[in-house]
Amino acid sequence: MIALSGLLAAAAAQSLYPTSEVLAEFRQVCVNQPTMAAIDSVARGRGWQGIDPSAEPRLSRAVTAGKDYLAKLNVSPEAASYSKTVSGRNLALVVFRAPVPFDGAPRQMTNCNIYDFDASAPLETSFVTKWAGREPTNTINQGGVQAMEWAPGLLPGLPSKARIGFVPNAPEFRSQPIQGLALISNIFEEEK
Repeated sequence: MIALSGLLAAAAAQSLYPTSEVLAEFRQVCVNQPTMAAIDSVARGRGWQGIDPSAEPRLSRAVTAGKDYLAKLNVSPEAASYSKTVSGRNLALVVFRAPVPFDGAPRQMTNCNIYDFDASAPLETSFVTKWAGREPTNTINQGGVQAMEWAPGLLPGLPSKARIGFVPNAPEFRSQPIQGLALISNIFEEEK
């Protein structure tokens, strides 16, 4: 009975989640913008406010994880963080820009991430697939962790990757740098 009530609560939370609004932010701010300057301009125009990552421990962990990953590639990224409330959801936006190898060539990667650290369920797969306009090229569903990935990503004409994932806010996932919902877009431009 307890398990059933937990499933019903998760289903209710899912149906109340502003999926369309969050995906609209992701498309306008991350997916459709190939550079950090473009993301900053569009984000600020849509009401995102710059924020110091140290002001929010979960945001700080996400920024540190991104910088640590890029440090393994021997690059030091530009980084920016923002916050915005969208239909009652407190979202964080983290953007990195760095030179990285991609498909054997040097590229400028713009990595744009929108997080809802308090999300209690993943986004509904069929809704996201319809929004993306195509099936994901990979899906993950392991022990509560779920993700949909697109490679190439969702911006036509540029090498890119996209991922929409969810990690439960549960004790067994505390070692993960991010819990909740993560919407990620990576765009790789030729170095000039």
